[in-house]
Amino acid sequence: MAWAVLVTDSPALADAVEEAFTELAHRLERAEVVRAARCSIVLAGSMAEAMDVANEFGPEHLEIVAGDPEPLLARVENAGAVFVGPTPPCRSATTDRPQPHAATAGTARFSSPLGVHTFLKRTSVARVDAAGLAELQEAATTLARMEGLTAHAHAIEVRRDD
Repeated sequence: MAWAVLVTDSPALADAVEEAFTELAHRLERAEVVRAARCSIVLAGSMAEAMDVANEFGPEHLEIVAGDPEPLLARVENAGAVFVGPTPPCRSATTDRPQPHAATAGTARFSSPLGVHTFLKRTSVARVDAAGLAELQEAATTLARMEGLTAHAHAIEVRRDD
């Protein structure tokens, strides 16, 4: 299911877009697809609130069209791909993609776009010396027991005695 959501703090822009979209939707070659899409306009109290809505939605493509887009861009937490500037709709559908396969269906809230890093294998390494263990042992033992990992807690306690 396709989604198109405009989030703005401008009632005038919301009205203009709704009017233009209603008129345009009937003339498009794929009008039936557009009419089947979930299209919405969200009128936010501020652009900060608008960015909160966008982050909660986690769009595949987020287009920021603003006089000063940088502060808004800095607030982006969840988006598959972000397009900034006065003409992002043309670019997002063609050649200017930062990632070829963006996170879809709101998955940008918890996942990154498909890219070269998707195919890399990573390993985490933790290094704790005796002083670090002494500092962490109480918290680590408590967490291990809270999670029901009593053998982990025991392993920490045994190392503490060394």
